[in-house]
Amino acid sequence: MADPSTHINYSFEDIQRYVQGKMPAAEMHAIEKAALQDPFLADAIEGFNEADLTTARQHLNEINAGLFREKQRSKIITFNNKTRWLNIAAMVLIIAGAGMLGVYLLKNSGDRQQVVQYKRQAAGK
Repeated sequence: MADPSTHINYSFEDIQRYVQGKMPAAEMHAIEKAALQDPFLADAIEGFNEADLTTARQHLNEINAGLFREKQRSKIITFNNKTRWLNIAAMVLIIAGAGMLGVYLLKNSGDRQQVVQYKRQAAGK
């Protein structure tokens, strides 16, 4: 594996010059050697061979614009202190109601199973 201190970051222009054959032989050898060590660079070179370079440059510019665009600030929504207790009480009632409904449904399903078992026992005799 290559020494991390000798790693070179190749730009769009470097890859474009390589694909068009406008690089000196020593530089082409260096980029090919780096592509053997870095699968992402190899994929980039292969993609540039198959893609239209003007479209690729346009997409690259759009990506860079999106990355370096100033981020919008998010709105901060706070709870109203006057109605906070009302919100908490409503949540407690909803949770308690859901729990009571669950217990009721489970209890009724158990009663139905007992009736079915009783009817099966009665039919079997």
